[in-house]
Amino acid sequence: MKILFIVLVCVFAASLRSATADRDDTALVLARMCVAESGWTDLDVCSAQIGVITRRASRAGVSVKVMARAYSAPLRRGDARRPWIQYLSDDASTPDGWGRGSWARHHALFVTLLRHTESVLAGEVPDPCPMAWHFGGHMDRHRMSGWTEVCADLDSGRPRQMFWGYPAINMKE
Repeated sequence: MKILFIVLVCVFAASLRSATADRDDTALVLARMCVAESGWTDLDVCSAQIGVITRRASRAGVSVKVMARAYSAPLRRGDARRPWIQYLSDDASTPDGWGRGSWARHHALFVTLLRHTESVLAGEVPDPCPMAWHFGGHMDRHRMSGWTEVCADLDSGRPRQMFWGYPAINMKE
């Protein structure tokens, strides 16, 4: 009977952890996306990425959180080199799988980034690239299909994030 009780407690605890993961706050999901896509410190690039996600979510009729998870490859399929990104939490505790030395420095960076995403969502931080409908790296070339690079002055420095607009979309907005 004790063994059955222990198994039931373990199953219940695992289901609670899964349910908690499903309820991740939108700001937390966006902070994870910004870390994965552009690093810990480039708040302007993060703001522009959130703008792209917000516009796409509105146009598609889905939540910002759903769009962020669908749009960002590291969130969608995980990042084999950085699996800890999926475990960044709103209390900024050391994420599972963290193996990069002391968490103390990154703790402060993540708290700042998380607060920033909350401010962007609250409308307190302007979108630095309102013409962008796509972001990505150099491998995501869109010039051939009518997309034009916008906001080239937003440079994260590691691998450079690029933003693209599509004239026909911007004219309709």
